Amino acid sequence: MFSNVLSALLKHMRSYIVFPHVEDLPTVKGDFYALGHIPNIIGAIDGTHVALVSPRRSEQVYRNRKSYHSMNVQMVCLADQHISHVNAKIPGSIIVACCMLHNLALRQQVPFLQEDGPDGGLVAAVEHLDSEEEEAEEEDIDNQNNINMQYFQ
Repeated sequence: MFSNVLSALLKHMRSYIVFPHVEDLPTVKGDFYALGHIPNIIGAIDGTHVALVSPRRSEQVYRNRKSYHSMNVQMVCLADQHISHVNAKIPGSIIVACCMLHNLALRQQVPFLQEDGPDGGLVAAVEHLDSEEEEAEEEDIDNQNNINMQYFQ
């Protein structure tokens, strides 16, 4: 059953699921900023484990951290809740949300702020905020969490 649904989704996905073009990124960023006041967001990403019957081959690859067999299904949505990317090819033992978003951004040639984080990671500069700014940032984070709940719950 799962493979039939997945096959049907994959068959039609290129018609409906499209990552924004580079020239559309300022608009996409603006749409997200309007929702949560968080700058430079080009997609909301989340994923879930879809349970599987234990596969006959490579069983351990599909066993996730909660000790059941699954596939990681991950998705990126735009501010208008349209899906821009889906990946349902990753065995449950692999946690890749950040890697996937990073790879998508690289593929789309999205510029990063800095490349000198720990272990060569990409980081943004952190500024000290006064108490009003901190309150506004906390409200923005709450807005972001509400947006994620709308998309992925």
